[in-house]
Amino acid sequence: MRIIFICFVSIILLLISCKPAAEDVYQLKAVVPFSCISYVDIAGVTDEYADAFVYDTIQKGVVHVFDSIPANEVTVTFFSLLTDDYEKAVELNHDTTIFFETKQYNTFVQGKFEDVFDMALNAKDTLYIGTQAHGCSSFAQKIKIFKMDRAYQVRISTLGRPIEIISYALPQDTFIELFNAYKNECRRLLPGPSVQEQMLRSTVSSRIYMRKGNTIYVFPESFFWAGLDTFKKEIIETNQKIEHKENGWDMLFVKNKKE
Repeated sequence: MRIIFICFVSIILLLISCKPAAEDVYQLKAVVPFSCISYVDIAGVTDEYADAFVYDTIQKGVVHVFDSIPANEVTVTFFSLLTDDYEKAVELNHDTTIFFETKQYNTFVQGKFEDVFDMALNAKDTLYIGTQAHGCSSFAQKIKIFKMDRAYQVRISTLGRPIEIISYALPQDTFIELFNAYKNECRRLLPGPSVQEQMLRSTVSSRIYMRKGNTIYVFPESFFWAGLDTFKKEIIETNQKIEHKENGWDMLFVKNKKE
């Protein structure tokens, strides 16, 4: 009986010794300084969303906390409304804190919203239009516009996991026509939010920003203005028409309609 007991204990100890070691996990904190929180959010750490975020007066920013991240190289992505996104690879072998790089934002100045109405685009200009909304749900999206050869490239990025990026290309004259119509729609935002819109601020926050060069333009808050949505819709539909024409789909449609 004693021999059986010893054998049983030996087997248990052997099984325990063969059990794989627990995986090393660490905490990662990603900090967005207070000076940038209107324009920057965290897209995530590789495939992870933050477990929590806190306003930290010591770190002077919003701290996004990722707990129990396995030891490995991970990529932290900061979604930036008015610049290209900022990605940082981190070799995670201890608890780590990283900060969004504010160097570029520190050079920006705020311009007068009314200057948007007469804004002209030069060949080397890059334009960013960013939207951020908070309420029952959060939403962040940016439009990056720049000229390449004789066409304007329009890249629409939406915050998510992963970040969704869709690109469009429009001939110069076509894009300028749509952009001029958009600028005219911007005039409707003055003199400012209505009384009804001001009441909505207690539950919903929505802002639009535009950057050209080092100047940021803050749009008056409006919950019912559809100018930007119309601009995006016109870009998408015009791009589709151009692609259909280049592929001969419109001629095929006409032929089938006649038959």
